[in-house]
Amino acid sequence: MMATTLDALVAALADLRRRVDRAPSYRWGTVTSASPLRVRLDGDSAPLGASPVSLVAAPAVGARVLVLLHGRRAVVLGTPAT
Repeated sequence: MMATTLDALVAALADLRRRVDRAPSYRWGTVTSASPLRVRLDGDSAPLGASPVSLVAAPAVGARVLVLLHGRRAVVLGTPAT
């Protein structure tokens, strides 16, 4: 009986983890290159592997930006001034 309860708990936690991983998240980052656009998210040691889509017209190198991460996509939403 105990193993069945534990198995159900492990399955519920795994399902919760999958749902959290699919949820969009927002993180701050710094522009490291303008062309091509590259952003290093706070806490990461290297920029994102691909250029994010940007809703901000040509963010400058060194600019702080808010990035939406969803699935395998990254979108620069704005800067603290916008």
